[in-house]
Amino acid sequence: ITPVRLIDTIVTLRSVVVTMSKPASTEQLVYESLEHALNVTVLTEGTDVTHPARWTVINASTVLERSSWLRLPIVTNAMDPEDIIAGNLDIPLPVHISPIGLREQPTPYKETLFIYMSSAVESVVPVEISFTVQASTSFAVWGRVGQQSCMLSNQTVVNVTCTTGITRPLAFTACDIDHLAVSHQLPSQSDGRRFSALLFASHR
Repeated sequence: ITPVRLIDTIVTLRSVVVTMSKPASTEQLVYESLEHALNVTVLTEGTDVTHPARWTVINASTVLERSSWLRLPIVTNAMDPEDIIAGNLDIPLPVHISPIGLREQPTPYKETLFIYMSSAVESVVPVEISFTVQASTSFAVWGRVGQQSCMLSNQTVVNVTCTTGITRPLAFTACDIDHLAVSHQLPSQSDGRRFSALLFASHR
């Protein structure tokens, strides 16, 4: 008889790196379809059924409070002694990820889950989740937005004073469906759209 303990984790396609895209319009937005489910499997070993075996994501509350893009339907559960006797030692850990409300950025969003097993012995294994958001441009606003939200009131017209023969740059920001700045250029390999602007002389 050997103690039940954690030994490793595996993930579908041997990867925990996920890239998800946000649509360009509300007509394309289906929140349920934007949530991606990772099939994480926690590997265990052992034959001891006299000591109850229970696993827990010990930092779940901290991670879920900090990262709105991550959802864990199950954070703790006990292993069935009948499964241990039958050798069914793999523990499924569903991990759900969504890009809604997240800003597109060059570096991925990351979290590490620590899975703790208590039985005759104690053991812990980490699972790192790496998540990248790709956002489609929904509209553009005049000016630089930075880390703030795009304001629709800045979307259409900007009044500037120009002098003939002198070049004056005008900044604008591409924004996604969540009113967050997009951090890639258009056109791109996946999006052939281009920005355009019209210049009108003001009437005095």
